[in-house]
Amino acid sequence: MEPIAIIGFALKFPQDAVSPGQFWKMLMEKRCATTEFPPSRMNIDAFYDQKKSAHGAIPLRGGHFIREDLGAFDASFFSMTPTEAAAMDPSQRMLLETAYLAFEAAGIPLERASGTNTSVHTGCFTDDYKLQLLKDTEQIPKYAATGASLAMLANRLSWFFNLSGPSMNIDSACSSSAIAVDHACALLRTEACEMSLVAGCNLTYVHDYTSLLSKMSFLSPDSRCYAFDERANGYARGEGIGVVILKRLSDAVRDRNTIRAVLRSSASNQDARTPGITQPSTKAQEKLIKETYRQAGLSMEYTRFVEAHGTGTKIGDTVEIDALGGAFRAHRSPEDPLYVGAVKTNIGHLEGASGIAGLIKSVLILESGVIPPNANFEHVNHRIDADHLRVSFPTECMPWPGHGLRRISINSFGFGGSNCHMVLDDAFNHLRIHGIQGIHRTLEYPSESVPARADFLRKEVAFPLPVLLPRTVDRKAKLISSLRTPKLLVFSTSDKEGTKRVAQEYDRFLSKMSKEDIDLEAYLDNMTYTLDSCRSLLPWRSHVILDSITASSGLVSRLLAPVHVQSQTIELGYVFSGQGAQWYAMGRELLVFPVFAASIEGATLYLSSLGCEWSAKDELLRGRSDSKINDPSYSQPLCTILQIALVDLLRSVRINPAAVLGHSSGEIAAAYCIGAISQESAWRISYFRGQLASILTERCSTRCALNKLLQQPS
Repeated sequence: MEPIAIIGFALKFPQDAVSPGQFWKMLMEKRCATTEFPPSRMNIDAFYDQKKSAHGAIPLRGGHFIREDLGAFDASFFSMTPTEAAAMDPSQRMLLETAYLAFEAAGIPLERASGTNTSVHTGCFTDDYKLQLLKDTEQIPKYAATGASLAMLANRLSWFFNLSGPSMNIDSACSSSAIAVDHACALLRTEACEMSLVAGCNLTYVHDYTSLLSKMSFLSPDSRCYAFDERANGYARGEGIGVVILKRLSDAVRDRNTIRAVLRSSASNQDARTPGITQPSTKAQEKLIKETYRQAGLSMEYTRFVEAHGTGTKIGDTVEIDALGGAFRAHRSPEDPLYVGAVKTNIGHLEGASGIAGLIKSVLILESGVIPPNANFEHVNHRIDADHLRVSFPTECMPWPGHGLRRISINSFGFGGSNCHMVLDDAFNHLRIHGIQGIHRTLEYPSESVPARADFLRKEVAFPLPVLLPRTVDRKAKLISSLRTPKLLVFSTSDKEGTKRVAQEYDRFLSKMSKEDIDLEAYLDNMTYTLDSCRSLLPWRSHVILDSITASSGLVSRLLAPVHVQSQTIELGYVFSGQGAQWYAMGRELLVFPVFAASIEGATLYLSSLGCEWSAKDELLRGRSDSKINDPSYSQPLCTILQIALVDLLRSVRINPAAVLGHSSGEIAAAYCIGAISQESAWRISYFRGQLASILTERCSTRCALNKLLQQPS
């Protein structure tokens, strides 16, 4: 079964869990994000009734809510009018924003995603916005049909990002986003699409659906999820948006994407008939777990942690743990149990988005090699025989047990019986075991000590390092390695003031970043690469030039005035000079660029086949006193070699001329630039032209000396 790579993700979860770093910090600190209903959602005092004696009353006062203003939205950025945006479900707005961030995290600019055969799968089953709109039918806005449709959650993403693959919203209740992942993986494996965007979303801003769930006693009166705990009394609703970007692993390696984790297998099934439609089935869940491993030929031995559904309901928790124990018990021992966690204890039950939340948490665990504790856990539910089932519920941060491959199972099920199971491997060990050269950010050998911090998210570089020339001990290599090439940090935004805001964020981030245990030069290289090649090209642009990351403080003060980039293509002309403009150290600084250096090295290898006894790179690195740059047999080919390398370097960053002009020997490089002659032909012509010029110069010098001698009086 073709492995699927997770290459990027973004999230907006309750309270301050609005980034991977902040989310991880919440997990490590065992915090629960529950609060009372914010006044912006509802007046809880008007609806709260512990005894539910009044019609429409709810017996709880809170949940887990996104802190951000649900009305905040940049309509123009997402190509829509304020009127259309005002009629749109906030879930659609936040999905657009989070999907944009997910593409950024994957290093895929808008222009590179546009037009691709990318599928979009969203998971959501609540429609609070539609319920609110229909309360006043006389005030329904013009665009309510598209603004309130659950289908538009996926379709609007496909429309804005110009993605042509299948696009659908999936409603299987609480397993919606997990089953969306399963569908996306199936399409990728059949090559029906080249990339998939999978999202889950859940917002709770009217009391109606909360009231419906309360009537069936699903919800905890404490507004907390006591997963697997003796106090389990229902689940607490949570808000959240999560988006992941998926590719076939082979494609991700080919495209040099950063691989965050590897989805080895996923499957889904149904409970079928149980005593009640909302009562889960141990048998169906256990069967699904085993089938998920069997279909991919995976061993259950490596699975040390399960991210469980874990809602905090007495029946649901016991059924799920019985299924997990039945599936994994034979592969574990009392001394070496299966560790079980549930993200719902931190951020509540995100319902249709809960599967994506569990998936993102699992990726962070695999990358860090740290298992976070369960919040709201004191004593195991007496209906769960943890010792017999060989399961354990961590109450403190702990290092991943053992070394080698890290494998996690993720369990998800809906209240109507739709189950899904996923198996995830860490990127580093999967690539290592299968002999694949890929980019990842997994901590290879996590420390046995587990500090409660999210530093690992910042310490590992998320994008590939530039391939620098090999460093050796000889003088010329030291000269190259000592060259400090200034770095261009490019900031691109949709409005004029945006470049300043972005620079301020980078300034704040770099000032707080711990610079210990980090290769600062490599980090700056990666940041430069990210801003240049992995961010969208927006209309307003500015830049800062840095020599080192230690000089990065005060970015805003050094930021150049933003420039509005016109849409029309700028046409450039190249003028290639002839011999005479040469200089002994010309082009030396450009040797730090791999494309330029490779072109110079290629010229040396080719000319050696013609009998040339010197190296182009060596000659360019000579000092003033021993340079032979003014000898025609050197200067002619070196000028052309340098010009060709410049053409190659500019071409590598998509800069090409509309016209070229060459003078004297500059005509050789000009002909190469427009494709009239090959690179080898250009080098060959320049080499023999130099040889001939050297011979003619020597003959001329001899004749002049003879004439001068003959003209002297006897």
